[in-house]
Amino acid sequence: MIPIPIIRFANKKNFIMKKILLTVFGFLLSSGITFSQIELSPEEQEVVQKTEELSELLKNGDELDRYSEMLDDRYSRWVIGELTVSKKDEWLEQLNEWFNDGWKIASRERQLVEVEIEEQFGYIRRIVEENYIGPDELPSSSISALDEIWTNDEGEWKLYRVTVLPIR
Repeated sequence: MIPIPIIRFANKKNFIMKKILLTVFGFLLSSGITFSQIELSPEEQEVVQKTEELSELLKNGDELDRYSEMLDDRYSRWVIGELTVSKKDEWLEQLNEWFNDGWKIASRERQLVEVEIEEQFGYIRRIVEENYIGPDELPSSSISALDEIWTNDEGEWKLYRVTVLPIR
């Protein structure tokens, strides 16, 4: 197994410092600087694998039903700076419309920042850079910091909540 690079913070209660370092990390990531790799526990590996599976289901929009099954029924998604929070059905409608308009994900790079498991919850912070191809082959890209909460319901990890911080 390949170790996944992550950053751990000594003081997990220092919320502001984490956010500042996450932003700095995003900048460093975009400039090509990498960090040392450490091993994840089996439980951390399991929830990280679920994030990978979920991401792969969105490659071209053909797997939205399977993608939906990996979202908790209470799922919500908030993009920092927006005044609305998308619930599960709203988010799936937005995705469906986006793919129907002719957009697809051309490539995706992911960098883990932090993985933490506490009881039935998995907390993941990561940076995601995506390149898109739109209608008429129009290219586009984005880099965002994601703060995800996963819940383990009877042995099945499901994505419960995502907060997105657009970096670029």
